[in-house]
Amino acid sequence: MTDQTVLEPPYLRKRFEYSCKVIDSLRQAMKKTVTPLVGQSPLTVVAVGSYGRREASCASDIDFFIVHDGCLPD
Repeated sequence: MTDQTVLEPPYLRKRFEYSCKVIDSLRQAMKKTVTPLVGQSPLTVVAVGSYGRREASCASDIDFFIVHDGCLPD
């Protein structure tokens, strides 16, 4: 989905926008806290559930998992 995706009914547009806003906020927070721990090692955070579908509301929990190669900086 992109910002140009047509979402009907209208409540899905609100949930999409809310989800994107929270995901961006989490991305920034994780970048600040996780990057110093893993350095340049590859890392992926995958959102699942309502955030993964970008259908979250303020009552949604956040389900995600982290994929990392296990190598940490010295």
